[in-house]
Amino acid sequence: MNILQAFIARSLETSIRARVGLDSEARDAMVRLEGKKIQLNMSDISIGFSSEEGLPVVQEQPYESPDLEITGSMTSVSQVLMSSDTANVVVNGDESLLTDLNQVFHANMIPDEFVEKGKAAAHAGLAAARSAVEGISGQLHNLRPNKTEKKDLEDRVTELEEELARIKAKLEERDS
Repeated sequence: MNILQAFIARSLETSIRARVGLDSEARDAMVRLEGKKIQLNMSDISIGFSSEEGLPVVQEQPYESPDLEITGSMTSVSQVLMSSDTANVVVNGDESLLTDLNQVFHANMIPDEFVEKGKAAAHAGLAAARSAVEGISGQLHNLRPNKTEKKDLEDRVTELEEELARIKAKLEERDS
């Protein structure tokens, strides 16, 4: 377990909780996912995801025997969660769970009030994520990892920064 893995796990759980709190379809999907173990494998990061009482449970270590396992780059795994497009990932297990995962992660067309709440939450989340990325960057300077570990961490930070920039651009586009 490392700082980045812990950050991703907590961010994922927080985002799902927010989504479930705002969207009844996502809540219903979480209920259908009750007891199912889903494993997300991205580079050397493995995160376990399940639902208990309609709420997400995200763990920073893999499940021994998941019901569904999705393996690929961080971007590819994110894409399959939002669109069910499995072209760039390896999927093992019950692929029917992808439909409910898509309900949880994919934003539907929503009323203006929901959009405003979502924008406010996204801006707050973006600020928190940016702060975390800056903290991780600061940790990189304090740690003295070997060159390979340092390069891997720098690549992950760059991926996060790029993803944050894309999210920010989408938010700014919606704001205009």
